[in-house]
Amino acid sequence: MARAKDSSGKQVIAVTMGVETRQNSFDETEQLLKYALKMARQ
Repeated sequence: MARAKDSSGKQVIAVTMGVETRQNSFDETEQLLKYALKMARQ
């Protein structure tokens, strides 16, 4: 699980499950957070 906040204070939480490796989990989490923060700005 990871949480991120954008410059306006909006927060998002990402949870990845069933990912084969720890590196894949980090990569998937990064992509999810970037997408969620992009959608939160709209």
